[in-house]
Amino acid sequence: MGYETLFLGALLLTLAVEAPIVWALCAFVYEKGARGASLLAAILASSLTLPYLWFVLPEFFGFAWYSTLGEAVIVAIEALVYKQLLGLKIKDALFVSFVANAASVSVGLIFSMLSR
Repeated sequence: MGYETLFLGALLLTLAVEAPIVWALCAFVYEKGARGASLLAAILASSLTLPYLWFVLPEFFGFAWYSTLGEAVIVAIEALVYKQLLGLKIKDALFVSFVANAASVSVGLIFSMLSR
């Protein structure tokens, strides 16, 4: 399977995991953003950041640094998207982004281990 195909699978998995988490946290915990807006914000945030994690950062960093640094940068950028689009406070946006990304990384690792 080609790298681009793996990326597409990762993107779909990321969206399937992160969008409902962002929606639930925004709708029920923070009561911010229309429910559709939080889904769209999650889709936009992941669609903007995942290509950089897969295609840009690996060119500049070794795997250990790229995965750790990359995820930290992704959490920060996605938090800014949530802050701007959903009106969350920055600490709340960081929390939403961290939880969503931690879940998608965990699910991705589980899928990766199961597919070996």
